[in-house]
Amino acid sequence: MEEAIEVLGSFEKFSHSKSKIQDFRKAAKTVYGQEWDVELDSGQRMQFICIVCNKIMNHVKSMSDHSQSGIHLKNICPYNPVLARKYLNLRDMLESTKAKAIGLQMVEEFHVPGKLYYKCILCGNHGKMQVMYDHVVGREHMNKYMKMRGDCRGHFMSANEQEALCNHIINTEGTHIAEIKKIKGSKYFPYRWMLESSN
Repeated sequence: MEEAIEVLGSFEKFSHSKSKIQDFRKAAKTVYGQEWDVELDSGQRMQFICIVCNKIMNHVKSMSDHSQSGIHLKNICPYNPVLARKYLNLRDMLESTKAKAIGLQMVEEFHVPGKLYYKCILCGNHGKMQVMYDHVVGREHMNKYMKMRGDCRGHFMSANEQEALCNHIINTEGTHIAEIKKIKGSKYFPYRWMLESSN
């Protein structure tokens, strides 16, 4: 990985050296994933291509930014929605779907008879069960939790690296699913948040 990052760091210097196209192709795939390729533009300068998004980048920074964008992540990880209506609560939903989620001890569940509402105190996101499920199994929450733990080490991680680290965290500390904090009673229920989120 470090060698591939070093190769990409020399892109500006060697972007017109056609003999290095295979080196940059291999480095791009190693760091950012198999969806990346390298081709020559009309001026015989190398450029990076994201095959799944059909986007062309002529700089490593642009490729890095695109790799972290919501559109790219959605294209490489197609979203299969899980509907909340048949589950009792978020814990039931996560256990039934066997979803990979970390940092669940950062989630609060507000409960009054007939209503549930959730807040992630790590990210500030809040919403009904479906919204919170989508949040805790998503990349934003996962990345923030990894950063809080100090696992990211200040460099961009590919989707494969994130997946491997997520599995490592689950194997070493569990999901903390039983630690979703339950807050009962109308005195504490966030009615205003609920109204705001439904607008």
